[in-house]
Amino acid sequence: MDVIRNYCKTVIGGAMIAALLALLPFSVSAAPHTSTVPEHAKAQNPFPLPSGLEPAVDFWCKVFAEWSREQVALHDDEHLGVIYRVVDIPGPVAEGLTSGQRAWVREQENRLISELSHLAVKRASRQSLTKTEQRLANAITYGGGSIKGAAERVRSQRGTRERFLRGLEISGRYDQAFRAVFRARGLPEDLAYLPHVESSFQIGARSSVGAAGMWQFMPSTARSYMTVSSTVDERLNPVTAAQGAAEYFAGAYRTLGSWPLAVTSYNHGIGSMNRAQARFGHDFGRIVRDYDAPSFGFSSRNFYAEFLAVRRIAKATDKYFPEGVRVHAPLAAKPVTLKHALYAHDIRKQMGADMTALADLNPGWSDRALKGKSKLPAGITVWVPSGKYVPEFTAPAETTTLARTDTASQPDKAGRTHRVTHGESLWTIARRHGTTVAALTAHNGLSAGDPHLRVGQLLVLPGAQSKATARSKTTLASTTHRVSAGDTPFDIATTYRIRLSDLLAANNMHARSVIRPGQRLTIPTAD
Repeated sequence: MDVIRNYCKTVIGGAMIAALLALLPFSVSAAPHTSTVPEHAKAQNPFPLPSGLEPAVDFWCKVFAEWSREQVALHDDEHLGVIYRVVDIPGPVAEGLTSGQRAWVREQENRLISELSHLAVKRASRQSLTKTEQRLANAITYGGGSIKGAAERVRSQRGTRERFLRGLEISGRYDQAFRAVFRARGLPEDLAYLPHVESSFQIGARSSVGAAGMWQFMPSTARSYMTVSSTVDERLNPVTAAQGAAEYFAGAYRTLGSWPLAVTSYNHGIGSMNRAQARFGHDFGRIVRDYDAPSFGFSSRNFYAEFLAVRRIAKATDKYFPEGVRVHAPLAAKPVTLKHALYAHDIRKQMGADMTALADLNPGWSDRALKGKSKLPAGITVWVPSGKYVPEFTAPAETTTLARTDTASQPDKAGRTHRVTHGESLWTIARRHGTTVAALTAHNGLSAGDPHLRVGQLLVLPGAQSKATARSKTTLASTTHRVSAGDTPFDIATTYRIRLSDLLAANNMHARSVIRPGQRLTIPTAD
């Protein structure tokens, strides 16, 4: 965890942050992290394309960037260059298929299996083929497969273009931080693309076997690198989990000496890949083709090819997604380390931060921790908003430490001034006093683009409006956002450069409100 703390201290740090953190029960490590992998681990092209793997990489490029979730490809599960047909799933198609749609896909598979079985019989007996059978035979031949056994190798693969595009958008939030983690360890930075394969950059992704988070750590493996308990599960914190992944890859490369093997070991295990290497050396193409361990199935055989495919797509998004990718802004947060156990609300008070923002930046905190029923353990990394797009989170150290956080400000009796407290913004103050943000801004000589309020600051109020007029102006001064899969309130607030508390207030939401794909949120604007 020292790696990302050093990075953030270098990139985000400064005298004010250092002074602030010195007053808190947190620490930021400044010890330099030395590389623990050989220099050749950082080769110019650490991820080569092994002989014979191009058809598989091309196949996965189609899965991720060409075929939509409404399409299913029927293909040979060993020779991925053999794609028999791509069919459209009937009816409205959601993230998951209905039981009827799954049955329809099985029917397509069974029909193809029957056709291939008949083809094999006719080819073995040298009978003439129909045009349909000849097309099947050509697909197998041109794709590098064999008719013998083809019926036993039929597999269906649904397209994931929409999900992958969403992952590309979300990845913008974490790419810089992930690359800093791997760079500091002397590892190839492009390992930052791996969550595209593991989770499509979904923070809360969970597998049927217990893996969790963007980096899909199993609990037993994760405990070697991070905290996994009933109070906090750091597998769900993307950057902390990336640090764990970096530790894993450093060890995997030291053992295996090959990045194709090290990447595959993330799915199949270092010990298993060591055994494959003992049989076939560094010939990764041969390992994929001939290694027959029972557990080395379709997923393991294709893991490196999938990684190469997402790497290829991510480096050429204009080619694969000409409609454009709305990449999220980089993570606007800094890490601190707990010196001793603390309740979440203590952190909120000490930092002058919003609990919803803390919960969003620390998704591994349990409900018990967020509700103050369990202390967060000492030694964990806590991410707090840096204030890049939410300036109220960067209050000076003395006001963050000394200002009361349990007493809401009251309107001045004369109705002419307002003293700013923690969590307030111009939008909430304007709504409270029956005025507009534009009027408050002009009346106090504030920046219209991104006004920075200080806790304790005294604002002069313009002439009050009726509540009905204020409500009307507040309603007009807004736009809407349609929620996509993977959106969080913090992401949306950051995208529109508004305060998270304003977004929640405008939509009658609270810190634990759940948003769903398709939901429309009101986005308050400056007037």
